[in-house]
Amino acid sequence: PIQGANHQNHPLTDPYVEIFKKLKKEGVEAILAFSATGTLDEKVKLVDKKSFVVPSDYMRGYGFEPITANVKGHPHADVSEPFHNEMRRVILETGRDLKYTMTDGGIYVMSEGNQFESKVEIAFLNAVLSLGEKLTFPGVQHLSRRGAQVGMTAAKEVILSAEYKIPYALVACPVNLAAGMTNKRLSHEGDTMKVINDSKQYIRTLALETIARMKESEF
Repeated sequence: PIQGANHQNHPLTDPYVEIFKKLKKEGVEAILAFSATGTLDEKVKLVDKKSFVVPSDYMRGYGFEPITANVKGHPHADVSEPFHNEMRRVILETGRDLKYTMTDGGIYVMSEGNQFESKVEIAFLNAVLSLGEKLTFPGVQHLSRRGAQVGMTAAKEVILSAEYKIPYALVACPVNLAAGMTNKRLSHEGDTMKVINDSKQYIRTLALETIARMKESEF
């Protein structure tokens, strides 16, 4: 894990560029990422209930710090399809065969950590996404609360994967309802870690089964 087996590293200080340079140098063919997230969609159950989201798009959120590997000859990466479609298909198919609840699509919004978002920040995101569901101009269909998640890492991984042209897909693992969506305060050391610990076997199984199928798939 980027943040270490015991979460000793933190999103704000993770050496993303160095990690992706190493992955490229080692000839990594694809990246299957798992990320703990807060859900903006209250209909999405938490990962300890065998519930996963496979996002279809992403957004750079609050406090996002620009990142680039300055790949020679490829200065402007295309991130209009940030998550590899064939990889997404395999993830969804695998999860459903395991009888997991798999949400197909949704926006992943990355805000810089190491803090959780505030109640107002989450309310603003939900308001914008809800408004998008009511508008009709071209492209607005991508704005929706359905499956929407917030996290602290994956947008940077998307960008660096695109720069290095490494196929990338994300599995979001909802560990809490985002700030302000319940009366409970968020606690990494409390409820969040309990959900993560209770779901490790589901995550591991989905990862291993998906990797095995990807080896048989062409993308």
